[in-house]
Amino acid sequence: MNGEHIAKSPYNVFVDEEADADESGLESFAFTIVAKRKNGEQKPRGGDQFKVKIHIKDSEEEVEGVNTKDRGDGRYRVAYKLPGEGEYLINITLNGRHIKGSPWRQNV
Repeated sequence: MNGEHIAKSPYNVFVDEEADADESGLESFAFTIVAKRKNGEQKPRGGDQFKVKIHIKDSEEEVEGVNTKDRGDGRYRVAYKLPGEGEYLINITLNGRHIKGSPWRQNV
């Protein structure tokens, strides 16, 4: 400053580049299946065999690594990571039949 060195200089300054909205995005997804009886009440226990399959649209190729966890209280947590951008079809079945809301499309 004014031609003189500042005390204890030089200093190292770390400058981090900010995140870019055009390049940032979602990496993984999750949802919860709620098992209900015919009268509409939630089941108090788990043990049902829900099958979750995710396909790339217009393909039989199935997304790997779909994790379904029985929480033991009639709820099942499903977590997955999609391999890239595109349109996917999510199918959830119980005893060979689609549950309410299945299948649905997800665009990434």
